[in-house]
Amino acid sequence: MVWEQNSSVIVMLTNLKEKEKAKCANYWTEFSKAFGKITLTFQEKELFPYYVIRKFLIEKGETKRYVTQFHFTAWPDHGVPKYPTQLLAFQHAVRSTGLEIHGPVIVHCSAGVGRTGTFIGIDHCLEKFVRQEQDRSVDVFHIVQEMRKCRVNMIQTLEQYILVHEAILEFILCGFNELEGNALEHALKMLEKVDPKKKQTGFAELFQRLKNFSPILTKEECKTATLKRNNCKNRTMEIHPADFARVPLSSSSSNSDYINATFVDGFQQKNAYIATDSPLVNTFDDFWQMIYEQRSPLVIMLNNWKEGREKYPEYFPTEKGCTTKYGNIYIRLDEHVADKAIVFRKFTISSTSVCILIFL
Repeated sequence: MVWEQNSSVIVMLTNLKEKEKAKCANYWTEFSKAFGKITLTFQEKELFPYYVIRKFLIEKGETKRYVTQFHFTAWPDHGVPKYPTQLLAFQHAVRSTGLEIHGPVIVHCSAGVGRTGTFIGIDHCLEKFVRQEQDRSVDVFHIVQEMRKCRVNMIQTLEQYILVHEAILEFILCGFNELEGNALEHALKMLEKVDPKKKQTGFAELFQRLKNFSPILTKEECKTATLKRNNCKNRTMEIHPADFARVPLSSSSSNSDYINATFVDGFQQKNAYIATDSPLVNTFDDFWQMIYEQRSPLVIMLNNWKEGREKYPEYFPTEKGCTTKYGNIYIRLDEHVADKAIVFRKFTISSTSVCILIFL
């Protein structure tokens, strides 16, 4: 089908297995393999936190073509993504990679109706909205109705139907904010200007929009952080990690797996960072336990020891060669170098070396 339809893009919206249930066969290879008269040869792969891009060469006889697969890996086992942001970024990647798209874009999940219909619905609506220069309108109901004339149950659940609307709304209000590097200087100048009607800069307007569209975590989502026994581990009662993103401790001197720390994704790596507060005296042990368990090679500290009325205790040995025990972890200061605004300290945690950069 890919060959006959001259398709150059495949969009995959399921993982091979979800909760130990097979959802899709592995129909590609990372080497070279013949599928009937067609030979598929793996070219390259790019990993991102929520999706994977794979590129292949397909050959039939003397004819060669290239196919790119966009594989969205973050769809939850049940239901839909809680927020449309990741799916919008994925759709944007499909449409803006610089690929010249030939033939129909092939979209599939497991059965090819629920997630598949959701993606096609979002993609169809956004393409229509962007291309209309005047009288921009979006008719989700009619688009889904037309899809269902061709394939039964396209957009299978109410939650998927709602997600399509939420994705389009987020796009209309926030748009895509990625910029080419050579356009950044001009964008900064435009954002610095004050709108005479709104009496605020473009930066202020964007930041307000960001606040309006940022998820508001409920107490139920931060259940562990708000347990009474963990209150003493929070520097403030207003900043809590969500249960689905928090960093759990496998062991702790306080007999709790909780620390006020959150995984944050990077550009190409999921959980590339850990965001946390400056340690309290009673969380020193947990802080170093977390570093040891996560094998973190670098800690960046961005607060001073005293800021206003707030004082932050030193959570490491301060004399070179000195070793201090924090719970079950031994920390030795090996090196201390001060250079204007940066203090560099190197520690040894048992057999693991950890570098700490402290910005003053």
